This record gives sequence, structure tokens and C-alpha cells, in this order.
Amino acid sequence: MLLAELGAPDLCKVAETQLALREADARRQRLGELPDGRRFLAFRTWRIVFELPDEHTVTVTEIFSGYTADELAPDAPDPYGDKAAHRAYRAEFPFGSAGDGAAEASQGDEEEQGADADHLEEDRPNG
Repeated sequence: MLLAELGAPDLCKVAETQLALREADARRQRLGELPDGRRFLAFRTWRIVFELPDEHTVTVTEIFSGYTADELAPDAPDPYGDKAAHRAYRAEFPFGSAGDGAAEASQGDEEEQGADADHLEEDRPNG
């Protein structure tokens, strides 16, 4: 997986832990909604767009960077030391569908376009 090769967090494991193995809790998780109604989990500087087609399934449909294009400029400060991974990811996957609306939806979280992710389906716990 490209993200792992870049030293980014294991977002598949994050999605599994945060979305499939526990109930959504906005008090403990940074959850948001895009203008088109899709939901996302903000994890560090990444955004994981997901669907809940039924009560036992979580499908990750997209992963995108939480940084704007200006924040990824070569001379921009990099306080978390992760912008090289975001730049490489965006270079590999320049066309995301989240667009600029995620900044508004995440209520102040950094955002920007990203890339389509491979679909990941995980079973959710019963009850």
C-alpha cells in the first residue's frame, strides 16, 4: 500500500478500529459530514470517507489529505513531519471527489482533495 510505504499511519487499521470495532461516538472521534451527505472520520491529518450500508458493514470509499494545496506548498511549515507523505499521495492520486467542501464539513479541520481509496469492508460488532 502506498501510504504505508510513505510512513503514513495504517489507515486501514484505523478504519477498522474506529469504525468497525466500536460504535461511532462524536465525543471521542472526529466525525464529520461532507456537503453531499457522505460521512468521514478525521484521523490526524488524513480523512477517511465511509458508508454504513447496513448495521454490520463499514465500507471505506475514499481517503484524502486533510491539508489544503497551499499547506502542501514546498515552502510551507511541516509541524507534524508528514507533508512529504501527503504530497506523494496527492501526486499518485490527484483526483479526489471530496473537494473543498470537507473543510466546511469538518468545522475547521484542515482539508483538501485527495484520492479514491480501495474499498475496505469490515464487519461491525452485533448489538
